[in-house]
Amino acid sequence: MLKPVALSAGLIAGAHAFWRMECPGVLGTARLDPIVDPNSVSTHAHVIQGSSSFSATSGSDELMKGQCTTCRVTQDRSAYWHPALYFQDAHTGQIEAVPQVGGMLSYYLLYGDKVTAFPHGFSMVAGKNTRRTFTSGDPNKPDPPKSEWAALGLSSQSALEEHMIGFNCLNYAEPPEGTLYRHRFPDKETLKKCTDGVRIELMFPSCWNGRDLDSEDHMSHMAYPDLGIDGSCQDTHPVRVPSLMYEVIWNTYAFNGRDGDFVFSNGDKTGYGYHGDFTTGWPTEFLQRAIDTCTNESGRIEDCPLFNVVDHDTATSCKWETKLPAALAHEDVTGPMSTLP
Repeated sequence: MLKPVALSAGLIAGAHAFWRMECPGVLGTARLDPIVDPNSVSTHAHVIQGSSSFSATSGSDELMKGQCTTCRVTQDRSAYWHPALYFQDAHTGQIEAVPQVGGMLSYYLLYGDKVTAFPHGFSMVAGKNTRRTFTSGDPNKPDPPKSEWAALGLSSQSALEEHMIGFNCLNYAEPPEGTLYRHRFPDKETLKKCTDGVRIELMFPSCWNGRDLDSEDHMSHMAYPDLGIDGSCQDTHPVRVPSLMYEVIWNTYAFNGRDGDFVFSNGDKTGYGYHGDFTTGWPTEFLQRAIDTCTNESGRIEDCPLFNVVDHDTATSCKWETKLPAALAHEDVTGPMSTLP
């Protein structure tokens, strides 16, 4: 399983409570995205975790009918998905899937005096699939102190979007890098040091406009607080919801010594276009009770008495109920293959 102790203490310092939703199981990898490409084949493959009833059309109603979830809290039938990572061999041109380590962690961080549960039917996307440049500083260096962000122009939504993606080089024999430390995929020299892989971190916006369950671009109904993770919500988006952060570890070191490039399923080699999707499958009133009462600072889901927590094997045994569309049923998503799925 992922190592949650590696989370930067600075990330949780301002949160009055949090929990780590452990999702050790994976439903599968497929070109599906019911938010961006509903009822159709998506432009690129995603790794999908959560409710077993995930499909090309699934919203909250369908997700909550799932027989199981790949996450360890059975009341959470949400869907969590993100691009798959691949390695393209420089000599053969062939593309292979990079193994994911331990599923994913989804942090629910509770900032502010009043945090409101995601409403039924709520969806959002963090990150922009088409972004290939970084315009707000040096993506390979730690961010400046947050007290300087406003003066440096880092409190704009476009800058915050760039800074809420992190690529953490993991080497458990060395001191850890901070969460959201690096904002692009590590270069080849850095990757040689990442003996335990690369942990990709994605922070979702946590300020909601209080009206729309989704928006045309799947982002504008949400906004980041002025410091990205914490800080103040703007007047147009006054409702604070849980601050959601995905953590996924990829075994990039399995390809150490081979000549080639890592590339995400959307064709992105930089990491700037990394993104994630979320549709809630929580019963809204239950999630609100959890927000209000599960205030143990340990972050352990076992320490919230409301949660029905299953073991690792139960979560990983959860299988997809939904049949893939005919166009995807036999599509190779692991390789070796000549094109990205």
